[in-house]
Amino acid sequence: MRIINYIYKKNTPLQTLLVDDHTLLLEALATLVNDAEGFELTQLATTVKEALGILNKQPVDLLVTDYNLPDGNGLTLIREARKIYPELKVIVLSMHDEPHLVKEILKEKVQGYILKSDSQTELLQALAAVKNNKMYLSSDI
Repeated sequence: MRIINYIYKKNTPLQTLLVDDHTLLLEALATLVNDAEGFELTQLATTVKEALGILNKQPVDLLVTDYNLPDGNGLTLIREARKIYPELKVIVLSMHDEPHLVKEILKEKVQGYILKSDSQTELLQALAAVKNNKMYLSSDI
């Protein structure tokens, strides 16, 4: 049933969940996503537990998550979220550019990796790429 819904929703906005423990950044991301064509903000979360609670209650097509979260990390969230939605698209938004960490995250087949030091334009480019089933990596990665 989920696959049929996914195919049907091809031209509809991606239901998007944003996860970051910094409220100011989370609110700014929410504004960007709401203004981006092809995306609809589903919810905001500040912890892994909160995000998983949302994912268990409503469908989400795209997860945009920080790596560092107060009760875990983005890898844990991605792995658990994909148990609920195997086709879930993921963009990691992080301050970490260490090669070993980036490689570990990319092993989870995320669709995007953006650095928090990047511009809004780069985030919008990542959103557009993911919407078109392409991968996007920060230019600094």
